[in-house]
Amino acid sequence: VPIDPAALREVIKAALTRNSPGSQPAEAQLDQLVANVLTQYDVDGKRIVVSPQGFARVPVDQRGPVTRLAIAHELVHAIQDQELDLATYGVAPTPEGMMVRGMLRQGQALLVREQVARMLNIDASAQAVAQWLPGGVIPQGEAGGMERTVYQGGRSVIDATFASGGTEAVWKLLASKPTVMTDVVGVLPRSVAIESMG
Repeated sequence: VPIDPAALREVIKAALTRNSPGSQPAEAQLDQLVANVLTQYDVDGKRIVVSPQGFARVPVDQRGPVTRLAIAHELVHAIQDQELDLATYGVAPTPEGMMVRGMLRQGQALLVREQVARMLNIDASAQAVAQWLPGGVIPQGEAGGMERTVYQGGRSVIDATFASGGTEAVWKLLASKPTVMTDVVGVLPRSVAIESMG
């Protein structure tokens, strides 16, 4: 569903507030997200919203692949919502638990997005495509620390889980509603587990 910037801002604000009860996102953070988000799964509205303003920034020759992969990513979140109730899933007793659950949600979306890219013969790692997708290009250093943990750490956990038990194991891990990082690092090879914890 196409959405205007003001409505997109409210969808993003609701998502950030839901995942961090009692806190309000900074206006600058909201401004940056509204400017950069192409698609977003709206948990409250049970819909995928698309930012025409966001897509206007994507080069015309990349809009097809970027659209397909962005929608694939958000469809995973829609299915997660049906299976796990995302309105309550991210709410954990600790900030670490909220982060771990966010890692799993994003990791699964990245895995499926890559599978879709292979099926459609799209090079999702190509800079021209990746720069527009969630978790596609993460800033180096401190600026990308949290994003790196959520996307790359989540992808590592989901990849290891998928490799050992397939889709069923991934859904079982998500449904376990982990509350601490140690609930998930056991599925990782030791070198990846240490990197995710650090």
